[in-house]
Amino acid sequence: MPRDQHEHEGDLEEKRHQETFAQQKHELEFDEKRRKDILAQRNHEVGIEQKRYIDGLVLSLISDIGSILKQINSSLISDRSTETALVRAKTLNVVS
Repeated sequence: MPRDQHEHEGDLEEKRHQETFAQQKHELEFDEKRRKDILAQRNHEVGIEQKRYIDGLVLSLISDIGSILKQINSSLISDRSTETALVRAKTLNVVS
C-alpha cells in the first residue's frame, strides 16, 4: 500500500475517532443536563408538598385555637373582633 494512501486512511481513522468522541461528549452533556432538570423538578415538587403539609398544619392549629377559645370563654368568641381575626388568619394562610 502506498504511503500516501496509508496516511490518508490513518487520517480518516483519526477523524472517525474524533467524531465518535465528540458524539459521546455531546451525549454525556445531554444526559447530565437531563439529570439536573429531573432533580430540579423533583426538588420543586418536594417543596410544594412540604408547603402544603405545613399549610395544613397551620390551618389545623388555627382551628384548634378557635375551638379552645370557645371552650375557655364563649363570650370571648362571641366578640366579632376575635371571630374576624380567626377568619382572617385562616384566609391569609390559604391565600399565601
